[in-house]
Amino acid sequence: MKFEWDDIKLFVAVAEAGGLTAAATKTGMSAATLGRHISALENIVGNSLFHRSPRGYQLTPLGEDLLAHAQNVSNSMSALQRWSEQLKVKPIVRISAGPWTSLFLAQHMADLWKEDTDLTIQLVSGLERVDIGHRHAEMGVRNVRPHEQWLAGRKLGAVAYALYACADGSEHNEPRYIGVTDTMSSARSAQWLEQNHSDNVVLRASDSMSVREMAAAGIGQAVLPCFIGDQDPRLKRSSELIDALRTEHWLVMHHDERHRPAIRKVADRLVNLLQHHQALFEATKKADIKPA
Repeated sequence: MKFEWDDIKLFVAVAEAGGLTAAATKTGMSAATLGRHISALENIVGNSLFHRSPRGYQLTPLGEDLLAHAQNVSNSMSALQRWSEQLKVKPIVRISAGPWTSLFLAQHMADLWKEDTDLTIQLVSGLERVDIGHRHAEMGVRNVRPHEQWLAGRKLGAVAYALYACADGSEHNEPRYIGVTDTMSSARSAQWLEQNHSDNVVLRASDSMSVREMAAAGIGQAVLPCFIGDQDPRLKRSSELIDALRTEHWLVMHHDERHRPAIRKVADRLVNLLQHHQALFEATKKADIKPA
């Protein structure tokens, strides 16, 4: 029998509130969502935890036992939290993002972290999605809306893509492209390039930075997000925006963690930063298209 702590916390909220509606106000979750969590917990224990009636939810004897154990754990967790606060350890806020977004955040870290800010920020960069639900990061910048019920998402805008080539390079007789290998090949931009220009891919790399550097060196054209390509003076757009690669920008956090002061502070600054530069991300400024 394996319990999820999130289910236990919601069970305690419903028990203390005496019903789903009151607990929904307290937790910020819908009554329907709370009901699903309670049903899932009852399936685990194999019996009812509440007597349901028009007057509300009343604990069964089994539910009373579970509540007593849950409150003991909750008290222990609260004591542990107070102990950690006494250590005066700065809270760590981990931001997960893809390689290019991580680069952008690193370049603008002064907008996210201040010397007088009583917290630490860690960038968790990579193509693989970091599991926020299991607290492997406090927040993430993703290109799709989260569908997990325990995650909260805020749409920030969109990201545009185009082909880029060396700004000072001469045109080639035949178009040449730079592809990717390994885990990079699962990226949508990599799949688009293979579907449309696989016969003209002349070189490949296993990381995004190398692809950009080869494009800047005049080897060939590379698919890049416009907020990277348009900011690099060594590169020029060699195509119109690629509509098939346009993605959304979402800030994703765990429902239970997003109101913690440190997380809220970083999230607000992150939203302000990305929205301030949204014209760059969406490439709304007209750029000169110069064929490679």
